[in-house]
Amino acid sequence: MENRRLIGILSIVGGAVGLLGCAAIAVAVALSAPGSRLQESIIGPWRSETGSDVVEFYRDGMVEVRPDGGETTRSTYEFIDGNSLRIESGGVGFIYDVQISGDTLTMTGDDGETLTLTRLK
Repeated sequence: MENRRLIGILSIVGGAVGLLGCAAIAVAVALSAPGSRLQESIIGPWRSETGSDVVEFYRDGMVEVRPDGGETTRSTYEFIDGNSLRIESGGVGFIYDVQISGDTLTMTGDDGETLTLTRLK
């Protein structure tokens, strides 16, 4: 299930609508309340459990996805409240419940699918 979530996120971020049947994400508002612990903790590169893809969050609200062997894509993100992270493109938005424990980032979509990433050092 996690691989499907990662593929969905990568296809969304990468605009691979035809390839993976998902919409692309691109434009969202920059971080709100940048001082919160979770918002600061998410900053940096994270690797998928499969080890082949990297997702990197930046302080300015930019998120970059670097799939292994694929084209790097960029989008923006925002925390809309507490642990809720919104990523959207062209009016299509996705909201994830975000949890960070140590070096593990867990993103759970509203459909219940979970993506787990490990912080790169």
